[in-house]
Amino acid sequence: MTKEFKTHENRVAGRYVMKLFFGIIFIISPILTIYYGCETTQETYETDAAVLLKLGADFFKMGQPDRAIDYIDKAIELNPRLAEAYHTRGIIFNSKGAFDKAIIDYTKAIEINPRDAKAYNNRGVAFKEKGRHDKAISDYNAAIKINPSYAKAHTNRGNSYAYQGHYDKAIADYNKAIELNPGYAEAYYNRGWIYIEKGQQDKTCSDWKRACELGFVCENYELAKGSGVCN
Repeated sequence: MTKEFKTHENRVAGRYVMKLFFGIIFIISPILTIYYGCETTQETYETDAAVLLKLGADFFKMGQPDRAIDYIDKAIELNPRLAEAYHTRGIIFNSKGAFDKAIIDYTKAIEINPRDAKAYNNRGVAFKEKGRHDKAISDYNAAIKINPSYAKAHTNRGNSYAYQGHYDKAIADYNKAIELNPGYAEAYYNRGWIYIEKGQQDKTCSDWKRACELGFVCENYELAKGSGVCN
């Protein structure tokens, strides 16, 4: 079995709805401006930027990250202070393995909105992917300070502690994540790996069984049962 800690990044929300309607808006709006002499206000630009961001998020969910980035680039051109646009583009860059670009975007989102716990968490994930666990932990700390009930940030910080060999700290974070969200399968699964490192296989079996019951990874638990490690 290969050790793999499951890390959480907040995905782009939204559904693929009213895409055609929004597309029609973009086609008609310039015509209205030309024929009726309407002036475009800053509020209009901000609204259009939000629509472009929504389209970008939808294309990302449809598996078209490059097209999604094109739309979000346009949103940022219209409204350079739209923190969510940088954050969303950072998520897309992270999914493409472009971690440096993701970090730049998350940093800009945090600069605009310093209270965005999710942006700190996601930048921490990007730092983790680069093996920079100290910086990752610093960002998870910031996310948890803003939102102490942020179970994903606790789990992610636990993962970085685990990679550093700080197993007791990792377990404490997984425990807190489970306390905050008793149905958090990934926290059980990751804690199970730490119990292996500590030689507590009975606890590993219990955690992996629970993760499996919650609909998460069952393969390792089934292998452990098959080999007689778990009952």
